Amino acid sequence: MKRAMYKYEIKSFKDYLKEDLPSYKISEKGTETMTSSELLSLIIGSSQNALDIAKSVLNHFEGKLSLLSKADIPTLLKIKGISQKTASRIIAAFELGRRRQAEKNTNEIEINTPKQIYDLMHPQMMNLTHEEAYALFTNNSYKLIKQTKLSSGGITETAVDVRMIIKEAVLCNATALVLIHNHPSGNITPSVDDNNLTSRIKKACEIMRIYFADHVIITDGNYYSYRENGRID
Repeated sequence: MKRAMYKYEIKSFKDYLKEDLPSYKISEKGTETMTSSELLSLIIGSSQNALDIAKSVLNHFEGKLSLLSKADIPTLLKIKGISQKTASRIIAAFELGRRRQAEKNTNEIEINTPKQIYDLMHPQMMNLTHEEAYALFTNNSYKLIKQTKLSSGGITETAVDVRMIIKEAVLCNATALVLIHNHPSGNITPSVDDNNLTSRIKKACEIMRIYFADHVIITDGNYYSYRENGRID
């Protein structure tokens, strides 16, 4: 089945009134009045066809910023009008947005529900095209003490060192920990490896008297909580 394409009406630069130019709109009317293609054109550059290129880029990704945000440089370079420099600017813009979302004062972060865990981790995991695993360490009040990256590229019993997780918990005086990893496929169903790793961490925490608060699987728009589903007592 052919993928539906999102078509835009392409105009020549000279066809736009001054009031319709992105550079004018952003300074005189504000970003809230602008379309995604207009905003993207300002990242692409000041060339006369920047707006047309921006529309072509969005068309390539079905009009969805969520898909564009996951694109790498080789993919962007396949689009007519996109240079290495322009592709780098687009990726940098999305990365800055992601960092802004994730930027919080650690002392203010409380994570005692799966939704709070999802809201904290989603900004830095939503655009990933590979699996990454993290551990969050908290105090008795579920205030975040530390966040540690455990693995990148896959989550298995061998990729994630349970001993390191427990060691980190002890060193930062954490009383509870949460395991988080993403499923780039969008499928939140836990795998056999997910289940085995959860079981091993739970047993290790019981021995060390550390509360294993949850294992949360994150996708772009959804999550799965082992505790919410009754799989961690």
